[in-house]
Amino acid sequence: MSVNKKLNFDLDTLDSNSAEFESERKALAKISGTNKQSRTGESGSHNTRNIIIVVVVIALIWLFSSDTSSTTDSNSSSDYNTQVGKYMCSSSNASTATSMEPSGVERVRLETERTRLDTLSDQLEAQRRRIDNSSITEYSSQSLIDSYNSDISNYNAKLSRYKIDASNYDTQSSAFNNKVNRYNTFLSTNCK
Repeated sequence: MSVNKKLNFDLDTLDSNSAEFESERKALAKISGTNKQSRTGESGSHNTRNIIIVVVVIALIWLFSSDTSSTTDSNSSSDYNTQVGKYMCSSSNASTATSMEPSGVERVRLETERTRLDTLSDQLEAQRRRIDNSSITEYSSQSLIDSYNSDISNYNAKLSRYKIDASNYDTQSSAFNNKVNRYNTFLSTNCK
């Protein structure tokens, strides 16, 4: 029912000498075995009218479906409409890039760890200078020698922890930098 309401147009327009519908009229005339004169008032006029409607609907569906698919194909290959950083990407590539983007939280954590390691390195360097510049000799009192040896043990323990932490940081930083490189390469390759 609703199809008939949507296709409510003057069928006489189809019967006019419009060049646009000439081929459809000829094809319908061959199929139905009738012509324009035999359709006026006979029982076959409803069948012919229905055939014309069906053919027109099929032609319109075919026309719109082929236009839509070609429009979609051309848009999908060139729709650089989403900004990702300084790049313009298709929505699909933007989505992929977003999923590849290194975490800002991870970046901040690594920067914080780098600052902590730099501070610890400065403290270790200052402690090493104090040890090197101490005036403790074999003739110093036993309590000074014990304190000196404790400072060296403390320094060596801190240095060992620092080396482990620095190694872990280097591994994490390298993994993060690899993510950044993959992300940047994806953007430069797939976006404008």
